[in-house]
Amino acid sequence: MSRSETRAARVPAASIAAIAEAAGAPKLEGDASRALASDVEYRMRQIFQDAVKCMRHSKRSTLCAEVRVEDA
Repeated sequence: MSRSETRAARVPAASIAAIAEAAGAPKLEGDASRALASDVEYRMRQIFQDAVKCMRHSKRSTLCAEVRVEDA
């Protein structure tokens, strides 16, 4: 994979429907779960881009899962 190519997280619509059902939401139709899956992918991409930006600003070479409120 070249540097210009990007990899994005894919969230299956079936997973969104299962999570919604487990949370007690009414059964989602196909279009609704696909729209929510697309939004989840977008939000995940935003979170990771912000995390990488913070990582680079703090001159770190690895992205850690540790969360500190003071660093945010």
